[in-house]
Amino acid sequence: MIILSHKKWIIIYFSILTVLLLIVPVFNYYIDSSFIFNNKHSASYAHAQESIELLQQNLPLRLSRYHAADLAKTKILHFLQIKPDPTFVILGTSQVANINEMIIGESNIFNAAIAGGEIGGIISMWEEYKKKIKNSDSQVILEIYLTHSGAESADLLTPTLTYIRNSLYPHMQTFFDTYPYLTNEMTDTMMLNKRISYLHSLSYFMDNLNVVNDKVIVDHEKPFVMPNGSYNHTENNIDIQARLDNAILIGKSLQKRLPMPDEASILSESILISLLKDMEKHGVKPIFLLSPLNPITYDLATQDNEYYLIVENWLREYALAHNIEVLGSYNPHEYNLSIDDFFDAYHPRLLAWKKIFENRG
Repeated sequence: MIILSHKKWIIIYFSILTVLLLIVPVFNYYIDSSFIFNNKHSASYAHAQESIELLQQNLPLRLSRYHAADLAKTKILHFLQIKPDPTFVILGTSQVANINEMIIGESNIFNAAIAGGEIGGIISMWEEYKKKIKNSDSQVILEIYLTHSGAESADLLTPTLTYIRNSLYPHMQTFFDTYPYLTNEMTDTMMLNKRISYLHSLSYFMDNLNVVNDKVIVDHEKPFVMPNGSYNHTENNIDIQARLDNAILIGKSLQKRLPMPDEASILSESILISLLKDMEKHGVKPIFLLSPLNPITYDLATQDNEYYLIVENWLREYALAHNIEVLGSYNPHEYNLSIDDFFDAYHPRLLAWKKIFENRG
């Protein structure tokens, strides 16, 4: 029997500890499931590219599990590689991510809406649009996104962006550098510190372990990601009572949390106005798309707060003055939408979009 000395046990202990301390950052950097490091040689980049190659073969995909960072990065890379350039591009959030060519009535579209990206997703995709699309006939449908969380700084109507998904950070900095009066609360230094933190994070290590065996699955029965960039998530069955409960919950919470819009800020230094200026500079006149709320949610939210009414009136006046087409309405009653036209409190199903686009002049 071999008996190790106390000194050798200490050496073995620290040797194992050193190996473990090296494994965590190397593994986190190599897998990088949330695209923190923007490592183009990571396993997650390879996974995204595998998805894109299947989508380019016109194959719809199912997710082995929902991962917002992977969806966002895949959407951007897919858009940059799609050929020919689309004639219709939709910029927005998960609320408009299900709109497809059947709804618009055009064959060559790309739904560039990023689920979970909010304002950062819209800006990131616009920056990529400028790099890719050189066709002056290309049309942009822009969702005028309003927060339903009640956080004023999450709106297109303010000059400050507080929520930024890590995977989108490299794609949006140019926009904020161009308009220095806007505030992006995520700085380069903060992002660097976050990357250092994630490099040694055991929590991120576990996240990466969970996705390391994820597979790209072709699914024609119940797909999630479609070749045109749209998502099929809202067409899945959902418990009617759960849908009703969600609509009531969000509606009541909005009664207390909706901000009152400052028209002066909308007219001058908001993210929306800066985005419209940038689009005009690049020869793009967007179509405004106002995504309706579930009628129960809307009725509860507007009982004691005119936020949606004030903002929509202002948007329509602005659009009229600048010859911009407006589609949709935050008010679902404008299109006689019912609770069955919604997946939850604020995600319209395809039937809702069909009713809205059918009214297009």
